[in-house]
Amino acid sequence: MRGLLGEVNRSIRALAATMDTRDSLSWQFVCECGEEGCSERVGLSLARYDALKEADGALLAPGHRLTRIEPLAADAAGM
Repeated sequence: MRGLLGEVNRSIRALAATMDTRDSLSWQFVCECGEEGCSERVGLSLARYDALKEADGALLAPGHRLTRIEPLAADAAGM
């Protein structure tokens, strides 16, 4: 789920770059905690989003933590 949320945020980032050439706005990204039912949004400028991602950080709403990563069924079976 977190991978999908990260992809959503990358798409938001790409779209925002075409509309906000001065990086003057705050864009609403989705929380990447991976918790089922989380619908929190995080407002960031494109520069702050880029800095977070360059540092390999997850975009989390205040008070949220990353959920435990569940292995894929094929990985668990050693495939």
